[in-house]
Amino acid sequence: MATRNQRLVIAICFCVVSFLVIMQMFAARENARKMASQNNLKQLALAVLNYESAYRKLPAETYLNPWKQPLHGVIGRMMSFMESSDWYSRAEFSLLWSSPLNHYLYCDSIPWCVRPGCDELYESAGWGSTHYACNPNVFLINQEVSLSKVSQGGGQSFLFGELAGNYRPWGYPWLARELRWPINSDKSSYGGWTNGAYFCLLNGKVQWMNNACAKEVIESLSGNGSEVADDRTETESPNFHFHRQTRYELSIIAEETALPQKGGPRIYIFSRTSDGKPEAVEFSGVFASNTDFEFDKLGREWPEIKVLRLANCDMDEELAKWIEPLHHLEVLQIRRLKLTPEVATTLRKLVSLKTLLGQFDQAIVRDLQAILPACEILAL
Repeated sequence: MATRNQRLVIAICFCVVSFLVIMQMFAARENARKMASQNNLKQLALAVLNYESAYRKLPAETYLNPWKQPLHGVIGRMMSFMESSDWYSRAEFSLLWSSPLNHYLYCDSIPWCVRPGCDELYESAGWGSTHYACNPNVFLINQEVSLSKVSQGGGQSFLFGELAGNYRPWGYPWLARELRWPINSDKSSYGGWTNGAYFCLLNGKVQWMNNACAKEVIESLSGNGSEVADDRTETESPNFHFHRQTRYELSIIAEETALPQKGGPRIYIFSRTSDGKPEAVEFSGVFASNTDFEFDKLGREWPEIKVLRLANCDMDEELAKWIEPLHHLEVLQIRRLKLTPEVATTLRKLVSLKTLLGQFDQAIVRDLQAILPACEILAL
C-alpha cells in the first residue's frame, strides 16, 4: 500500500514539474517572440528617423496622384532605409502600388513587417501582410511633418504599433489606424499579446502598453489633442510627367457636363494657360462609344492642352482624329489602344508627347516604344 502511495506521489510530482517546465517553455517562447517584435518595431522606427535625416521630414502615409488615387504606402517609401535598396530601385513609385509593374513586389512576406507567432503572413488576395499600423497623427496623407517641430509630444508619440487583428498588406497605402480604443478591445484595435502591445516612439524607443492603460496615456501616446502634426508642410503628389518620386498636386478648378443627360460623363479641368484655356483635362464617366463624347472640343476649343486623361476611353481611329491637333500634348492616359496604322500615324504626330499611360500588355508596349522612342510608355 505504501509503495502504491509513493508511486502516486511521484506521478503527481512528475506531472506538476512537467506542467511547470512546459509553462516555462511557453513563457520563454512568448518572451522570445516579444523581443523579436520589439526589434521589428525598432527597425521601423530607425527607418523613419533615417528618412527624416535625409529629407528633414517624416514620410507621408501615402501620396495621391492627380486623380486622388493612392500610390505607395509609408513602408514602401522607406524601403531604401531598411536594407532593401534593390527592392526600392525596382518599384515604380509613379504608379499605383497595385499596378502590374508593382504587384509582385508586395507579394512577399517581409520579416520586419510581421509579428512573430502570428500565422497570417499573407492577405487573402496574396499580398504579404503586416501586423503593424502607423500613427495617423504623424504620417499624413499628401503631407509631411517636421520632426524638429513636433509640438507637445516630447518624443512620446508613437510611430508604429502592434495590431490585434484586421491586418493589411504591408504595401497598403492606408496603413494608419487611430489609437482611440483600449488595447486588445477588438480586432480593429492595437494589441496582439494577451495583456498589451508594443509601440515604437518618435524618439526611437519601444514602449509597452497594457490593456488597462488609462485614456490619458493612450491620448498622449497617439497625439490626440496634442497637435503632434502642428508643423504640417503640404507636399505634392506625382506630377504630370509621372517621373519616379516627382510630385505635383492638382486640384479641380472647374467642371463641365460633357453630355446633357443626368449622370453623364463630365469634364474636369485641373489647370489653365495664362489666357484661361484648359491645360490639364480629364474626361470622366462611362459612355457607349467615343463618338458620344464632345472630343471635337479638344482641337477646336482647347488646342493648348498639355495633359489629357481619358481613362475610360479606348484609342481608335475616331478618337485619334480628335487628338491629332493637340500638338502641345505632353501626357496622355487612355484605357486601351487599338494600334492600327491610322492610330500609329497620329501618335507620331504628337511631337511633344513625353508620357503615354494605359492598360497595355507587353506586346503593345514594345510596339509603342518602336513608334515613340522618345516617349515614356507606362503600363498601368
